[in-house]
Amino acid sequence: MENITISLKTLYDKFGDNLEHGDIVRSGDNGQEYYDFYNTDNVLVCMDGETCEVIEFKRAKNITVLLNLESDFSFALTNEEIDIGSFSSR
Repeated sequence: MENITISLKTLYDKFGDNLEHGDIVRSGDNGQEYYDFYNTDNVLVCMDGETCEVIEFKRAKNITVLLNLESDFSFALTNEEIDIGSFSSR
């Protein structure tokens, strides 16, 4: 499958903190901003800029399931969220 990098900052800028399958939490420290994605079970599954593998794409259900290669958590984003907040890691 394809590897992509997730830009949580881009998703936050477009949709705010609430996505279809979880929430983005923005925090900061010493002028540096951080963006973390928590799934609906309130588990941290992805941080801004992490690389994920597309493990399942369901066009009809408007969902893409990703596996975070850095933390080994899987999570879902809508296809629109993927289109806006990801880029190829090739």
